Amino acid sequence: MKSKLDKGYVEVKKSTLPITKPTDIKITNSEVKSLVKFLLKSAKTHIEASYKVEAGAVSQGQIVKAQNLIDETYALLRSGNHTQSSLNTLLRELYTVIPRRMSDTRKYFLQETYQEAFVTELLQAEQNLLDTLTSQTKRKPAKITLDTLGLEIEVASQADRDLIAKKTDFKVGSNRIFKVTNKETEKLFKKGRKTKLLYHGTRNCNWMAVLQQGLKIRPKGVQTTGSMFGDAIYFANKARKSIGYTSLKGSYWAGGSEAVGYLAIFEVNTGKEWNILKNQQHQNWMMRIDQNRVKQEGFDTVFAKGGADLRNDEYVVYDASRCTIRYLIEIKK
Repeated sequence: MKSKLDKGYVEVKKSTLPITKPTDIKITNSEVKSLVKFLLKSAKTHIEASYKVEAGAVSQGQIVKAQNLIDETYALLRSGNHTQSSLNTLLRELYTVIPRRMSDTRKYFLQETYQEAFVTELLQAEQNLLDTLTSQTKRKPAKITLDTLGLEIEVASQADRDLIAKKTDFKVGSNRIFKVTNKETEKLFKKGRKTKLLYHGTRNCNWMAVLQQGLKIRPKGVQTTGSMFGDAIYFANKARKSIGYTSLKGSYWAGGSEAVGYLAIFEVNTGKEWNILKNQQHQNWMMRIDQNRVKQEGFDTVFAKGGADLRNDEYVVYDASRCTIRYLIEIKK
């Protein structure tokens, strides 16, 4: 299998763009600087472990091609007209557009007895990896500042910590907490009278991409792992639920192994919530809910109460402009 992959690799020319070193980070506040340095390093380490080329050697054309292949594979999966061979053909092309490192090809290709859930998880991981790579390949100035990142980050004030303690269930102790503003998502944010502070967790290597690009509704056209209510952005009102998706050692969903993880708090405009499990159990049609269906029912977002079908409450948003990041919390074992 490896030889077949090698034959399909495309030649890439190394970029002449400067590769940012830790000393190139020009941020005055030492705590904020250490956060940015850590997240950039986490992303860089993940990319180096996953690809055979540096981020600076990847062209925009390769990124676009890889994204198209991920979307095409999802579309084929959802069509139901897929085979082991047809899916593996697309995966093989995806892995050669931007040459991948593979210690065991069996983890990256489908066996005869493959299940759709495995394909979905595989593509989710590739999408997260591509998003991280994208955040690292954009043209960067010689020096990194918060302004060049499109962010405002400061150490949370006591008022911020008090607000988190009041509006969420997070036990604010000695945790480092950062107040974060993404300038672009802030401009697009649909402010409303009914907003909530809700949690979202992901691995350390993904955070720089999330901070810079915001949360995205991906993939299009197929439900993702745990996506019981269609393609959307999912939030929790319980810290422990979202911590399960972080890199923290022992995290339930992500299988984390690190001593430090990060948990975000987003301001979410939930608007008029469709309490979808109020009078019924979860049904298969709910996995195909989209923004149009929510609007047809006369609502803005979906709320699913934890109970028989769900372990925890879920807040489901089908429009990315209904959420923007507010805080990033450092959590340790």
